[in-house]
Amino acid sequence: MGIKNDVVEGRTPAIYPSGSENVTMRGEIDLTTADLGAPGAHAALVLPIGCVPVNIAVDSDDLDGGTGLTFDVGVVSASAIVGGEVNGGGAWATGLDIGRTGSATLIASKSLLRTKRSDSDRLVGIVITSPAATPVAGKVNLTMTYRSV
Repeated sequence: MGIKNDVVEGRTPAIYPSGSENVTMRGEIDLTTADLGAPGAHAALVLPIGCVPVNIAVDSDDLDGGTGLTFDVGVVSASAIVGGEVNGGGAWATGLDIGRTGSATLIASKSLLRTKRSDSDRLVGIVITSPAATPVAGKVNLTMTYRSV
């Protein structure tokens, strides 16, 4: 798995809500041409223990000189989206092609909104499901709003 920032690696703590307020964190994934040329998971954020997501925005550089790149967003393991009822049943978004042209999208899907409280921190990121036809190194950013329950 691509673990490439201080929050995911544990050097900087994730923000934890002190009450019922929403909290927003932004995580960045630096992707190399090798990362984009093969399927794989890449974490950007930590959803802290006892929290659930409210929404997540994804923005991407133009990472593919062709039309092959797609990725899913959700709770990630070393190589895949983590399913199960506690994680909303699967990916929060599938088949995103925003990395082909460099754009953004806001996700407020049923699976994201049905994600339940967990007694452990969870990694949130992308899983490249279809590699880039012509990989171009760049960034994918995730901006997640979440709350404690």
